[in-house]
Amino acid sequence: MDTTFIVVKFWTGRISDEDVELYLQRYCTIIQTVKPLDKYGIWYGIRKYKVQLKKNSKGLLIQIPNSISLGPYNGRIIYPGQQATCFICQSGDHQLRQCPYIKCWKCGQFGHKAKDCTHDAQCNLCNKSGHTFFTCPSSYIVLQALFTKQVKKGNF
Repeated sequence: MDTTFIVVKFWTGRISDEDVELYLQRYCTIIQTVKPLDKYGIWYGIRKYKVQLKKNSKGLLIQIPNSISLGPYNGRIIYPGQQATCFICQSGDHQLRQCPYIKCWKCGQFGHKAKDCTHDAQCNLCNKSGHTFFTCPSSYIVLQALFTKQVKKGNF
């Protein structure tokens, strides 16, 4: 099944649609986006996407993780046929409480915690080293601030 529907749920409204979509593009191509509203016309934090899953170099479908972290904000990704995996290591053998691994949320490597990390930060939005989500040059909020600054300078 190359095409499927996914649901992304964050417990905050602070993550832009653009950043969620940039993250998802690692795993799939977005065909259609829906932001459901409640009966009062208010968005309640759920994003739905029709997507085409990408394939790896061996031609196998790339699995979308069941969780998403952008900065300190954590969310869930749900789709039909999804394998249950550990939030920390993405293994299908166990869940979070049984995870034998320690993961650094600064660099993304296993074996140490962020407070003990000596590595460069690994951005969990663009997956590049040297910056975090909050300073990511691809982040919607950073691009928006840069654009606003240029407008105020009269460069547009």
